[in-house]
Amino acid sequence: MTTPEAPGRERLLRALIRTQAISGLLMALFLTLHLGNAVLALAGPAAYDGALALLRRLYQTPVAEVLLFVVIAVHAGAGWWRYAAFHRDKPAKAAPTKAHRIIGRVLSVVVILHILGTRLPAWVGGLEVDMSFSTFALENYGLFFYPYYLALFTAGAYHLIRGVQVAAGALKLDLPRPWLRLSPKGARRLTLGLLATGLLVVLAFGGWFHDIDHARYEAYRAYNAAFFE
Repeated sequence: MTTPEAPGRERLLRALIRTQAISGLLMALFLTLHLGNAVLALAGPAAYDGALALLRRLYQTPVAEVLLFVVIAVHAGAGWWRYAAFHRDKPAKAAPTKAHRIIGRVLSVVVILHILGTRLPAWVGGLEVDMSFSTFALENYGLFFYPYYLALFTAGAYHLIRGVQVAAGALKLDLPRPWLRLSPKGARRLTLGLLATGLLVVLAFGGWFHDIDHARYEAYRAYNAAFFE
């Protein structure tokens, strides 16, 4: 039996799904560049910093940053609204999609800390970070940052890949159906592959494969002392 409020709830659900899908695909463009830049750490500081300098022209201008923050806020807000209003109404999803949604809720909080951690040096200290910034963090606070960076890379990449599949399905994009599916076995393989890639990337940031210039370490120490000690 359909309750009087059911049509309204269905319209709201469809609107939230569409909002999440569109904003998610916009975020996927940024996240692909962002994670791709991280993978370039495997090629050394010159490759990573060179790509970062190029990407800054695209998404670290004031207008681009504001637009990116709006997209993130819309995507996360729609997700939390949908969870609060509908998570009891629907049957449990398959494990890959359930993991995708849980990761998304966690990342919606962690991303705030990540943005502040990487952009505050420029905003309040006039200090644009490079690869050595992450190396500095790993060398001085490795017990926290090694697992943090590994988890962040793996979770972000999984959410990106599965999220594009979910968004494409929600928007009914004309793509081959196998591209939109991820079986539990496939999800496990994907996760292991991302963990292995993430571990190599984090080790590269830690200076295990290439020499990292420490010339900016004093500036990082001064920044920490000025704002966090």
